[in-house]
Amino acid sequence: MRVGNNTIYRTAYNGIIQLQLEQQRLGNEMNTGNRVNAPSDDSFYAPTILNSRYALKQVSQYRTNLEAAQTWLKASENSITSMETRLTRARVLAEQFSTGTYNSDQYMAASSEISQIINDLIVLANSQSNGSYIFGGTKSNIPPANYNLVAADPINLTGPGHRTASELYSDGTNVFLRLTRTQSGLGANIQIAAGNTLGSSQGLDFSRANWTVISAANQGQGQIIQNNSPGLTSGADLVSSQAGESFSWLSDTETGWQTFRTWATVTAGAGEITIDDPAGTPVSYNYTDAADLLTQLNSSGDSRLSAVLDSNGDVRILSSGGLLNIVDIAGAGANLNQDFSLDDVNNYINDGIKASGTLTVNGASPAFPPKDDEYVRIGDIQVTWSVIKAQTAGPYNTAADYAQGLADYINSHSGQYQCSVISSGSLSTVQIDAQVAGGAGNAVIDSNSYACVSSGALYGGLDPSGGDITDPGTLHGYGYSNLNITSTVKGQVLSIRPNPPDKLENVLIALDWIDDQGQARHTELNLRNDGEAGRVNVPELGPDFYLYRDGYNFEVGATFEFNLSHLQNNQEDLNVNYSANTEMRYNWNLNQILGEAMRLDLRGMETVARNSNTGNGMVTLSGYYEPYYGNSIAFDIIDSQNTVPGKVLVRASWTDKDGVNQSRTVALDSKGGGYGAFLPMLDTWAGIDMNGAQPARTGGTVSPDSGQIVMQGSYSGLASTVINYTVSAAGQLNSGNADNEPVGVTVDWIDDQGVRHQDEFTFECAGEDFAQEIPGSGGLKFYLSAGVYNDSSAAGGQDVFQQKITLSPENTFDGFFFNLTPGAYEAGDSFNLELPLNQQYIIDILEKWRLALDSEDMEEAQRWSQRALEAIAAAQANMLDCAADSGSRQNRISARINMLDSQMVFNTETLIALQETDMTRNTLNIQNLLNVYNNTLKVTGELSELFILDYLS
Repeated sequence: MRVGNNTIYRTAYNGIIQLQLEQQRLGNEMNTGNRVNAPSDDSFYAPTILNSRYALKQVSQYRTNLEAAQTWLKASENSITSMETRLTRARVLAEQFSTGTYNSDQYMAASSEISQIINDLIVLANSQSNGSYIFGGTKSNIPPANYNLVAADPINLTGPGHRTASELYSDGTNVFLRLTRTQSGLGANIQIAAGNTLGSSQGLDFSRANWTVISAANQGQGQIIQNNSPGLTSGADLVSSQAGESFSWLSDTETGWQTFRTWATVTAGAGEITIDDPAGTPVSYNYTDAADLLTQLNSSGDSRLSAVLDSNGDVRILSSGGLLNIVDIAGAGANLNQDFSLDDVNNYINDGIKASGTLTVNGASPAFPPKDDEYVRIGDIQVTWSVIKAQTAGPYNTAADYAQGLADYINSHSGQYQCSVISSGSLSTVQIDAQVAGGAGNAVIDSNSYACVSSGALYGGLDPSGGDITDPGTLHGYGYSNLNITSTVKGQVLSIRPNPPDKLENVLIALDWIDDQGQARHTELNLRNDGEAGRVNVPELGPDFYLYRDGYNFEVGATFEFNLSHLQNNQEDLNVNYSANTEMRYNWNLNQILGEAMRLDLRGMETVARNSNTGNGMVTLSGYYEPYYGNSIAFDIIDSQNTVPGKVLVRASWTDKDGVNQSRTVALDSKGGGYGAFLPMLDTWAGIDMNGAQPARTGGTVSPDSGQIVMQGSYSGLASTVINYTVSAAGQLNSGNADNEPVGVTVDWIDDQGVRHQDEFTFECAGEDFAQEIPGSGGLKFYLSAGVYNDSSAAGGQDVFQQKITLSPENTFDGFFFNLTPGAYEAGDSFNLELPLNQQYIIDILEKWRLALDSEDMEEAQRWSQRALEAIAAAQANMLDCAADSGSRQNRISARINMLDSQMVFNTETLIALQETDMTRNTLNIQNLLNVYNNTLKVTGELSELFILDYLS
């Protein structure tokens, strides 16, 4: 067979090309020192080489993380150790001044040194590592401690309240649920919805027909109603075992209907649940973890279903309408709880529930990633992905990236919602929780991107402190307070008035707080304009402290509170990733080291009833107390409605700061609410200033010449009381001593022990110089102004006056304020209260000690020196524990770094072994390739000449 010239030349040419490629490969191998430079170089070893390179990058990043954590931990340990050293010096001073007598210069010198120690502690608390504050939690760019008190920002209004209190009542056989209207007045009634389904799964009836009125609303109290479902013998009895059973009531139109719905909680590992629809067909869901179950339920298309994670990481299955029953659950680690007891319902009504919802980004969806012009809407926030990307750090590659970006945006642009991310493979779920309790269903969650699936709305909220309101307003604190001791400021919206001509609203705010001396303070301010430019100074809290409001809606009666504190760090920890799916916490919250506020908030704290109690009442507390020592207080009922009808005689017993047993007996009204008493734990009495107070006229006819009763002095009793003044002998008093007609007045009132006082007074002259003391009142006096006073014989009726003296946490000093809940009390009933012993409030304690030294009061200085000794000892012990914990974690990090170094060596050696190049062999191969290449060119040339000669011949 004859071979053509073209074939010969093509074969030769291809051979030359192959020789050049092989020569190039060997040259590249020699230049890089790597045997494999592309997967095509060695398809067998290429995957191993790529994996080793990826592992080296991972190990390098983990090592960087651990080194940063190690630096942070060393800085933390050094700062904590320095704080402990400062406290050691403070301890020496406390030991010196806890006994003995010192002169003025020594007191001032000690005070100055304590002030410097406080400043040093704050400087150390603001220590930084690589530009970040080491005790600031995840807010590492904000100083966690301040010299002055600052307010948390923003301050959320909680609304006027649903104005209903729930409690359990026992008649000795059965237990019932009672609702009490917390406001008094003839219109203070409660409406029950006709279609309530609570109890349907247990054969109970909470609908309108099964509620009875126990006490009608009147000027002294609100309506009390009771559910009469039979068969409940304790609060632990079940009232529901289905999700979606509802109980709705209405206190007033302002707060709106409140609806409590039951739910089911699934502890989710991997498993399967079957949900039964009473009107349909059971549907099963197989899931791999909590996030998978969340996504399946929220994307099921079933309008009844809404699923969120609770604080324990379990899946809470809500019903947005209709009853659900999980009839089957399977899987290791899977657990179901859809049972609600009467206690649960009672507690949730009083405590409230935060509404929740979800939005899932599906990375496996064909529509992923969401387009820049597609939006997400959560309540009043509607934002496109382009805006989210522009205002968050990113990156934006995976579903988890998009979910995190959305959560970061919402958290930084709204005080109404708190977002967190739950990831599961290509599905990443953002959970949206209302910042405050309530808001059920009033915030829509949706998106026009097919890559996003939402629960549709926030569900499950019950508002104990405010009815549903669209776009609720928010207050912001600005600047620093001149208080030295941490305090909580409580506020309320008093009124909202138009502000012509610009039509903006005047929002009148009332503020109440406790100052450094433990005295209750009050002020009111008017916020005329929204925004920071409309901020208003609160001079009582400091020349540099302001409040301002946003432009959203405010309600009369809405309440709020904020802490003025030295410590501003958040409660979150930092975590370091040191291997796949493994992380370690390496941050201490500053409150763990320096402690929280010294004042103990007693609101809502309840006593524990003894087993022998026969009544169903309870002692509750409110107000603030500075817990100098742990306190155990006993409340004993020694007489029930026998001394005076409607009164319960209570004896409170405790051991004071000096170890002396103390007791006080007081008669309280059993209606609860504001009928409370003050317990002066530090022998500091309320001392309510009554000078100039004028009792309200409740009888008689007012004319231009009518006289008025005027109070004088202060009230130092334990309990609220009412003093009634009745004109028993008519007369006329002038401003002078001439032409006076004596006036007789009968004073009727009940003292702290429930003893009724009735005393007769005769006034011959008007004016405060002729004031007379009310016997048994502790020095309280009254006098008559000039004018005419009528007795029962007058045509216009007898003149009657009434002075209400109300004790509350706002007008008492440091101590306990307690009251009785509505219910039955029997002699012999007893209640105990154990207050926590908390020594950890170093900044406040040192400030109190410094103020005592400044006062040069030897007894006060010694007492606070002893108190500082105890607090310093507790703080030092805690700091040493933190330092030891830091050392332990540093050892773990060092061990992990050594392990990572070993992994790095292993992967490096693997790469070297697979990539090792024989330079001598490669040089010889290249030389041989060049020889072959040259010979090929020579042969090709000779063949070409032969073909030409053959052609010419």
